[in-house]
Amino acid sequence: MALFGDALNRIANIILQLIDNQNGILLIDEIENGIHHSKRKDLWRMLFSLSIQFKVQIFATTHSSNMQQVFTEISEANGDIGGFFEFTRHIKTNQITSIRYNKGSFIVSD
Repeated sequence: MALFGDALNRIANIILQLIDNQNGILLIDEIENGIHHSKRKDLWRMLFSLSIQFKVQIFATTHSSNMQQVFTEISEANGDIGGFFEFTRHIKTNQITSIRYNKGSFIVSD
């Protein structure tokens, strides 16, 4: 029997992984999973703060336009240090390339 919900366990796991990867990178797949929309700003605030403190670069994937919107707000409040990237395969060279988007330049629906 679990004492806490999945969200609390997920956030604790992310925090521990972040601390364990000081001066490195942390990959978080589908960051929105298990996180209630009312707590997403708090999550991003905490992640920005901890990533600066422990010098960890975070790469997070999401399918949630709300999570992207909240990320943009918190990023701008922290000196606009975050960004959106899409990774795609070049049609002619077959090489994987990245495209950086300006925040707010695309609309994704949940």
